[in-house]
Amino acid sequence: MSQPPPPDPQVMVSRGARSSPSDSSSGSAESRSRQSPLPRPPLMLAPALSAIGLALFLTYTLTVCSQLLPLRVLQPAWQLRASAVLLENGIWPLLGLGLLQLASYLEPTSRRLGKRWERLGRLGVIAVLGFLLLMPLQVVATARTLHNLDSTQRSRQQRVERNVNLMRQQIRESTSLEDLQRRIRDIQAPDLVIDTASLSKPLPVLKRSFLSSVDQSEQLLRRRFQAEMSRGRPWALLQRSGRGMLMALVLAVAYAAATPRWAEPEKSLLMHWQEHLWMRKARRALRRQDISDQEYIRQLTK
Repeated sequence: MSQPPPPDPQVMVSRGARSSPSDSSSGSAESRSRQSPLPRPPLMLAPALSAIGLALFLTYTLTVCSQLLPLRVLQPAWQLRASAVLLENGIWPLLGLGLLQLASYLEPTSRRLGKRWERLGRLGVIAVLGFLLLMPLQVVATARTLHNLDSTQRSRQQRVERNVNLMRQQIRESTSLEDLQRRIRDIQAPDLVIDTASLSKPLPVLKRSFLSSVDQSEQLLRRRFQAEMSRGRPWALLQRSGRGMLMALVLAVAYAAATPRWAEPEKSLLMHWQEHLWMRKARRALRRQDISDQEYIRQLTK
């Protein structure tokens, strides 16, 4: 049985010579793709982001200080205004923290950017505590404001009732037309005027007319007080307080996510809290499992 002839060495060399350029070109392309580094960001990007972050911090400080001066710490109205100012502008330092962290990430070899991020980033603990404390502060300030509004409204009503009762008393106790004019002048009642047409009326008729006018004025003032109470100012205060507490909670969580821990700069406060919460849940589950196992063993040994 005849065997096939062996391949010609010159043909194999020519084939290898024809295939070698493409193989070498593909291999060199793959090696270049593996060895080519990622494009670096511009040299000015990281310092620019860090400078913008510092500018946001300074802008927040100047804005808050200009709107909170003069300080009236014990007044509930100032406390509500301070809470609103801090919450409305609280996003700017948070963006500043993010830009400082991004600048430190883009230039990991820059010690200046890294130290700036560590110093200002750790100050986020103050922001977290501050926004958490704003929640009870708003509750107390809103309650005090509502109490002051109620006290002011009651004092106005009482003052109006005293004036109205005094006018009724002076009108009823008058004995003559001259006496009635003098009493009206003494109590300074501009709505009660004795004109020339009233001089011809008998005194009882004139007194009844004045008493009716006083009753109408009292009803008008009562309706005005009720309208002021029904305008919804207390409800508006409660709505603003609830919205402020939600914003304070959101900002506190956001600052906790952007603030590194002192002991572990690689982890944020929010990550530490989440790990601590998970560990507590795990311990509680293990404790429940131990209790259930002990109960099961106790049932078996009965």
